[in-house]
Amino acid sequence: MKVVVQNKGKISLGRNHFVTSGGEGDIYAVDTRAFKIFSNSATVISSSKMDELKSIELSYIIKPEYLVLDTTGKPIGYEMTYISNAVPLCCLCTKSYRQRHGITISSIIKLIEQLRLGVEHLHEREILVVDLNEFNFLVGEEHSQLYFVDVDSYQTKLHPATAIMDSVRDRLTPMND
Repeated sequence: MKVVVQNKGKISLGRNHFVTSGGEGDIYAVDTRAFKIFSNSATVISSSKMDELKSIELSYIIKPEYLVLDTTGKPIGYEMTYISNAVPLCCLCTKSYRQRHGITISSIIKLIEQLRLGVEHLHEREILVVDLNEFNFLVGEEHSQLYFVDVDSYQTKLHPATAIMDSVRDRLTPMND
């Protein structure tokens, strides 16, 4: 598929660039850049929300950087940093994975501290994760760096959260579905 990255130019995303699918769309990667292409263009992040997310200064919080447009100029996704060779945080929950990769309790504590510092950083900017689940965090290949992903769904001052995994939903708090 041919797309236009706003302020950068045209790029082609093919099957060889496909990384994974999520609840809202597909992720493609080219070199050090990743592209989230939404299944429903009506749910694409707005430029005003992207502007609010620019206040995030930690490099391990992978925020949207540029809108991605189709060839007619309609927003269909965004570009961000690509984290290669990462695994979902939930992989570290199993004893067998930790043993196979030599992950120590000390390593886990360091990842938890990165999580705490990242959430604190976001809260200082009046940004809420809301969908804080084990699939919205990746761990780098050395298992020493945590990455926040799915940042476009975060709640900002002007924009409500756009996604929440059913397993972490507070049943006592109504949310517009």
